[in-house]
Amino acid sequence: MVAEAKRLFKAGTVQPTNEKTVTGTLDDRFSYVSNGNTIYVLTINQTDYAVRTQTLNFTTVSRIEKLHIGDTVTIIVNSNNNEFIRFPP
Repeated sequence: MVAEAKRLFKAGTVQPTNEKTVTGTLDDRFSYVSNGNTIYVLTINQTDYAVRTQTLNFTTVSRIEKLHIGDTVTIIVNSNNNEFIRFPP
């Protein structure tokens, strides 16, 4: 049973308890600079999610920049503070 749980977790089919998947319509997207780091705020279904780019790779930041208002978006966020973690696989 433990081996199966590890396999599912590594495959991404079991989500850690501090993460949640959010799917919805992108209502707004804006960015600002704090201490030299760009932070995006994605508003999905009227809830704001912070995206701290200093922890992300270029491909992920580029994907965020290409989002348009009205797009359907799915992201994985920290359920404790609504900070973006990654896009699902």
